[in-house]
Formats: sequence, structure tokens, C-alpha cells
Amino acid sequence: MSKAFTDAEVLVAEVLSFLAGDVERLIQFFEATGLSASLIRQAATDPGFNQAILEYAASDELRLLELARHAGRDPAHFASAATAIDTSPESQTTSPRAALNRPTNLARRYEATSPCE
Repeated sequence: MSKAFTDAEVLVAEVLSFLAGDVERLIQFFEATGLSASLIRQAATDPGFNQAILEYAASDELRLLELARHAGRDPAHFASAATAIDTSPESQTTSPRAALNRPTNLARRYEATSPCE
């Protein structure tokens, strides 16, 4: 397992802990991703889960700053970790990737019906 992937797993745990620490943040996460409490464990086995969580964390500047303060890390660390573990063909190009601006597709993969199940 690569060091980048291991570092990303630690950051993902920090993101999920941060989200779980506040009901409103957790609800926003479920609404944005379409996931539910009952699907998180299953979704976590998806190869793209870590990257999706890190992209979600970095997709809102205020949330990212609050998360970074909570974790005691530089905000750029979360975005760079998502990029470091990205193995999609698009990541192999030299053009910059757009920031996440829509819900992830994790929920569709797991046939989520409503958040917070």
C-alpha cells in the first residue's frame, strides 16, 4: 500500500470524525453525497471512497478551513492528498481538474434511497 494512500486513509478518518462531531455537518454530508449512515461502511470499501471524501472536504472553503483547524493541519493537505491517490485516467493529464461542484455518485453505487437511514 502506498504512503499516499495510507496518509489519505488517516485524513479520511479525520474528515469523518469532524463530520460526525456535528449533526448539521453530518446531515449536509449525507445530503450532498446521497449516502446514509447505513451505507457508509459499505461505501468505504469502494476504491474511490477516500478520494471522494477528501474532495467533498475540499469542495467548500469554509468547511475546509474549519476541518483543517479541527485536525491541526494545513488546508492544502486535504486537497493534495485527494490528488495524490487519484488514479483515474483524467488525473494523468496535465490540465487542472475542476473542483467538486455537485454531489458525488457514491450513493448511486449503493442504491441509497434517503439520507440518514
